[in-house]
Amino acid sequence: MREILKSDRYSHTEILAVFYFIDYLLRLPKELTEKFYDKMVPIIEKEVKQMVQFNNEDLSPTMEAVFTRIREEGERKGIEQGIEKGIEKVVLEMLKEGLPDDLITKVTHLDKETIEKLRKKNR
Repeated sequence: MREILKSDRYSHTEILAVFYFIDYLLRLPKELTEKFYDKMVPIIEKEVKQMVQFNNEDLSPTMEAVFTRIREEGERKGIEQGIEKGIEKVVLEMLKEGLPDDLITKVTHLDKETIEKLRKKNR
């Protein structure tokens, strides 16, 4: 597909028309749509750096949904990492204040092993 997109043989409009035609044919039931996304997301993530870039308005509905899903997954992971970093900062402050591990565990819902790792990391 990458080679077709890079080639001068087909116009941008012709390539988009094929994408939309495939999208029209590819009306899947919800359970198959999930399986399709699960298969396509890793492929697209791998290929995205080598693909010819299209504007968002050029994407077919299926491809737009796949890219939206990739973006949302990235945002979700970023939020989770931010929360983890925030909890880590709170734990470090609690340790600096000399609060007992039992209280830190109760407040942060982290296990004592994780708290000990943070304690060692901060020394």
